[in-house]
Amino acid sequence: MTTATKTATKTATKTTTVVNNPVMIENRWGNVAVFGHSLVSKKDIEIFEKCLNLSEFGEEEGDHGVRSVMFREDGRPDGLQAQCVPDAGAIVINLQQVLMGSAEETTEDLEVSLIASFHRNLVLDYLHEIHHMEMFHKKGLPEDIVGDEKIEALAEQWAMEKLIELAKTTDIEPAHYSESPWLSGQIHELLTNPEKSNWVDHQLHMVENNIMYHLKEVKDKNEELTLMSFKGLIHLMSGDDANSEEWQTTVTAEPVAEPTPANIDPVGFDINDLVGDMEMLEMEQDDVIPAAPIPAAAPVAPVYNAPAPVLPIAPTVPIAVPAAAIPAAQPAPPAAAQQQPAMATLPQTGLTPEQTRDVVFGVFNKAYNHIFTNCGQLQQSDLGFNNPEAVSTMSIELTPREKAVIVKMDCLDENGRWCPQCDTTTGLRGFIMKNAKIPAFKLYINNGGHEAIRLMMPQNPGKKGADGGYSKPAAAARGGARIMYIMDGTDKAPGQGSVFLFKCIDNKWQVC
Repeated sequence: MTTATKTATKTATKTTTVVNNPVMIENRWGNVAVFGHSLVSKKDIEIFEKCLNLSEFGEEEGDHGVRSVMFREDGRPDGLQAQCVPDAGAIVINLQQVLMGSAEETTEDLEVSLIASFHRNLVLDYLHEIHHMEMFHKKGLPEDIVGDEKIEALAEQWAMEKLIELAKTTDIEPAHYSESPWLSGQIHELLTNPEKSNWVDHQLHMVENNIMYHLKEVKDKNEELTLMSFKGLIHLMSGDDANSEEWQTTVTAEPVAEPTPANIDPVGFDINDLVGDMEMLEMEQDDVIPAAPIPAAAPVAPVYNAPAPVLPIAPTVPIAVPAAAIPAAQPAPPAAAQQQPAMATLPQTGLTPEQTRDVVFGVFNKAYNHIFTNCGQLQQSDLGFNNPEAVSTMSIELTPREKAVIVKMDCLDENGRWCPQCDTTTGLRGFIMKNAKIPAFKLYINNGGHEAIRLMMPQNPGKKGADGGYSKPAAAARGGARIMYIMDGTDKAPGQGSVFLFKCIDNKWQVC
């Protein structure tokens, strides 16, 4: 067992608490229930849906027999990456074993990134088990034939053929790993392991630069080969000619009818339409910060800090965050001219402005994923979330560096009491907005010894416009768009400018 595999094994044994209510995938042969969907990205589910709707499973070709799939993080089924249960029409995916297998592969094939290997194995597992299920369903094979060398080889060959076909004809690029709650936590621990190695350094470089495959020297040529797309990697694996016309089609996402994030003017929101309900929870006189640290409820998997390039305004324009995300410290004006009390002076962190920015946006990503993974976003409802309490009952694990930068928070304690400016030693928690019942975070940031305050909250889906109908962003949120705003959390006097700094729409950051 390699060092990387040992580390992956140790890392993947950690488990999180997930919601077991399934989501449903539409299929001509009956909806397929997906359990454990909160562990993986939305894109992973969409790709599984594509696998279930291959041309082989049309009206004439017949039913594949799949009725449910379960993603597991606890190492089961033991020793297997995936398993099918024909009589139940069920497929089980062992995420831990997929990661361990991918870690081992990338120590032997150094050119492939861990992200690419994990994604390839995950999709191949989908296809492999679907093929098994189809054979059992259509041909009535006995269950004990599972493991037969001929049956396994046939499924393996078919899965690879279909992976190549899908890569040619549709979008099966992996989502950024920060969108996968389980995988992001594993990647974070694997690649920030204090036991540094060449493997860790190499994989970290590829992950941070979104590289799928990197070959230092191409045979018979004095050049390197770097592939930035999963499609490019599968093309290479297929053995097809580099200029094959079959691979020249540019796959783009299918357009979706209004209202969707893609149809929202990224800078054209009316500020009054954005959130709508800014009232904080009322604080009672006896609501005080507990003397002892609050024990954290079951922590969610940490989300690895996404590097700055994944926070775009537009696909090719990197966001300029340092000045806006965390304002540079300014010399205090004369006492007579001060309108507000001076910000708190905090200990120096020793981090550069760029490092501080990356830490802050990493925590923003964690909080964003936490809300939209655990709070249960509703559709076509003014309520917004069916479990907003998760923002305070489930804490987000922070690294020592993150705790040095995110020093305090406003939150609810385990008894639902208001705790302003509570420290973050036991993790990050939030609160629920009083009127709209929307989960939110208020963070106190140590920006090189000066305090900056940021408020994070999702779009209020019940916000109405001047015409009495739902505002554009509210309509998008009601349709399932995951919209989050970052605001200046410092109380500002009227006329001092917008408090809205950034917004995140379906994991894409933009300047307000």
